[in-house]
Amino acid sequence: MTCHTAFGKWTGASASGRRAGHGLANGFSPATGADRTGPTALLRSAASLDTSNWGNGGALNLRLGTTFVKGKAGEKLLAGLLRSYLVTQGGMQVQLNVLDAETLRQARSHPDLYPGLLVRIAGYCAYFQDLAPEVQDELIERTIHG
Repeated sequence: MTCHTAFGKWTGASASGRRAGHGLANGFSPATGADRTGPTALLRSAASLDTSNWGNGGALNLRLGTTFVKGKAGEKLLAGLLRSYLVTQGGMQVQLNVLDAETLRQARSHPDLYPGLLVRIAGYCAYFQDLAPEVQDELIERTIHG
């Protein structure tokens, strides 16, 4: 489930603007930096895919900032976003990471201070400090909404 990072090293530039050697999209998530119009657009796009022939589903990662889900207003916003995607639009699944890039940078520089930091990769959870540096970089670079 991290082959998108390794395969990207051997793949030339793509028409979408991804540079040669950069990671491919993880699961059916947008390529890093390609989801520029917000979480609603990302989820609408994912829900529009015909997944009827996907025997094991597909990983859709959505990274939200901590301020996005903060307090009652954030809780209501997140619930509405997920309800719309999963119930109204018929979305298959979504994996959430709620964190900020600075926390990940700190965890990379000082792994002893973040021994229990779990992150969603592309279909599974892993301890951040156990990931290869290029996978850590990809997580830090993923678009953050909120």
